[in-house]
Amino acid sequence: MKTFFLFFLLSTFYVAGFSQDITYSEPESQDSRSLDFQIIGKIHDNFLIYKNIRNNYAICSYDNSMRLLNRVDLRFMPDKVLNVDFITYPDFAYLIYQYQKRNTVHCSAVKINADGKLMTDPIELDTTHINFFTDNKIYSMVNSEDKSKIMIYKIQRKNGKYNFATLLFDDSLRLQHQSRIATDYDDKKDMFSDFFLDNDGNFVFTKGNKSSTRDFIQDLSLITKPVEADSFISNTFNLAGKYLDEIKLKIDNVNQHYIINSLYYEKPRGNVEGIYTAVWDINNQNIITQQFQNL
Repeated sequence: MKTFFLFFLLSTFYVAGFSQDITYSEPESQDSRSLDFQIIGKIHDNFLIYKNIRNNYAICSYDNSMRLLNRVDLRFMPDKVLNVDFITYPDFAYLIYQYQKRNTVHCSAVKINADGKLMTDPIELDTTHINFFTDNKIYSMVNSEDKSKIMIYKIQRKNGKYNFATLLFDDSLRLQHQSRIATDYDDKKDMFSDFFLDNDGNFVFTKGNKSSTRDFIQDLSLITKPVEADSFISNTFNLAGKYLDEIKLKIDNVNQHYIINSLYYEKPRGNVEGIYTAVWDINNQNIITQQFQNL
């Protein structure tokens, strides 16, 4: 017993001796409670942080000890930026931002290096004219897992339909394909999952139809838009009278599969029965497995 206690004590000290250190950066003089920031990522040996302080924008670079190396003020950005997104590569990052000027929303991008300095002038990716009452945060961005493809998309409602506009770029921000697609959508019944882009540039998401009693999904479709297509392909799944909860979609780029997961119910007001899993084969365009696994 004493031998076991000594081993436990030594093991505890051994683990404690090799625990992680937490390093904090010192706040800058201009940092305040209104500071909004995003972690861009690590490029070469530098950590890049995007900062927004009362519509003053900057990128700060830090070393491995979180000591400030450089601060680059982004004076080219307008006073009121609606949204920013970042895609980080080993040698650079893209800053994609949108802003409104009069009745036009602009979506632009710049390329930055490991010090946060600009490598290009701002590149305009797209513009949209809007009226006064329209939501002006209209652009979203998604990239493939290998970051070889980048898509800018927007969804606008008009005449009872959702109008998609998609712009597919390569990793040099060269436009590859542009589409405009109208699709039916009922706010009270239909639900979209998150949107994804696979490594080949195919746009994919799910559409569920809710039951009338609660937010359970009684009909499920996988929606895809191949790279060169200008329309959606809808593939319906047979749920055998069961009901699904929130849909989680993942892309398996290695095996060329789309994987769908959700909790499922036998009846609308019932308890969770188990986990629903379906796997879609991208190459053959069919379901290769669909299971309702009891808990």
